[in-house]
Amino acid sequence: MKLKQKSKFILILLVIVCSIYTQEVDKNTLVLTSFKESQGAKCNDGSPYGVYYAPGSGNGIKKVIINIWAGGWCNQRTKEEVLYRCIGRLRSYLGSSRYWKEKEINKDHGYLSGDPIKNRLFHNYHRFDFPYCDSAGNQGFASNPEIIFGTDIFFRGYQNTREAINFLRRKIDFLEIDTIVITGCSSAALATLHWIQYISDLAKEINPKIEVFGISNGGFFIDHINLITNDNDFRIKLQTLFNMVNKESSIPLKECVEENKDNPLNCMFPEIFLKYVKPPVLLLQSLYDRWQIDEILGEKCISNSTMTNCDINQKKNIDNFRIYTKEKIFRMQNLKKNLSIWSPSCIIHCFNDEDRNSPNWQVPEDSGNTVDNVVERFLNSRGNEQIILIDEVEWPFNKKCSNYDPNSVLKYEISGNVKTSNLKNETYIQNGLLYLKIDIIYAYIYIFIMILLSFN
Repeated sequence: MKLKQKSKFILILLVIVCSIYTQEVDKNTLVLTSFKESQGAKCNDGSPYGVYYAPGSGNGIKKVIINIWAGGWCNQRTKEEVLYRCIGRLRSYLGSSRYWKEKEINKDHGYLSGDPIKNRLFHNYHRFDFPYCDSAGNQGFASNPEIIFGTDIFFRGYQNTREAINFLRRKIDFLEIDTIVITGCSSAALATLHWIQYISDLAKEINPKIEVFGISNGGFFIDHINLITNDNDFRIKLQTLFNMVNKESSIPLKECVEENKDNPLNCMFPEIFLKYVKPPVLLLQSLYDRWQIDEILGEKCISNSTMTNCDINQKKNIDNFRIYTKEKIFRMQNLKKNLSIWSPSCIIHCFNDEDRNSPNWQVPEDSGNTVDNVVERFLNSRGNEQIILIDEVEWPFNKKCSNYDPNSVLKYEISGNVKTSNLKNETYIQNGLLYLKIDIIYAYIYIFIMILLSFN
């Protein structure tokens, strides 16, 4: 009789432990739903598009966060160069869903994590992750593929994003939702700014009380002369891509497109199109955007997020670029009271997970204005406060984020750039650690059972 009671106790214990652990895994897991061929949504290689999702809970049950994958563009100066660059993406998650996993484990990863300690702002929201595999910035549509070396390359970014939004509508009841937050880094930050008005209009048609907010992380790309090509190289590259992929669709900012019929490419630049965006937006934007310094300005001397390898003329060019960027931001903030800005004078493109709560990243220095604190303030104000936090100093005088000290340079190279450039690899590592954790828990349960049975 005693043995039966102990066995029953062990079984109950096992159920409780496994239930607790399953909940821990589930809250950090986003599950992929792939779309049908008939919906017309495709990656570059023709594989089906889809969306990752995890349900909300608790006081987050009425709130939604949409994260969009980053990944640049296939923008080059000629059509042949565009296709040649795109074909390389077919063998990665940026061009094919064949490289996506059925589940994303996001215990430690950004705004999709279900851990309330590591993601205190959004851990219990409905979390949607919109993959990026069209190479044109989540926009553009062409029914027929382009062909290179006998390989079809599809451009369906507009349709992919619309189907992702339709999926969101099927998953949640907009009548029960009060908040939608859209965010992304780099090209996804630009996509955030492009799609926020569309999503807001759609949501408010169903429920006028829904409030929609955008958080753009490194997405204020500017139009500027490139010092190497001596022309507006970035605009030229975008124009080539735009001509290819926007044959049957426009950028999802109707008012901007309507007023820029003669040059719709203007609606790819936030310095122009942000005036048509009505929902509250927070720009997380470095005044020394590393990617833009390298690719748009054409200065190649940045190393380890410092200017220690730049000569006097290069530093002058970069600082003039900072001033130009600052002027464009100032102009837009004065025009748009729905636009808030957090902008440090440190060299970075996107702010990663460590940066969000790091005391090293504050504007101004030592003010307490970290990324997450400012995001929380922005959301709590419900768009009624325009937050303007723009560094008045030049690099490296916001010292803690400047990486000017050689020791901090080495540290950043390990924990910053490598982490940011390998987000998918990081996810695979997290999956491996998760499975290791499962094995350890099962081992402990087994040992516990053996100890109990040994008393018989």
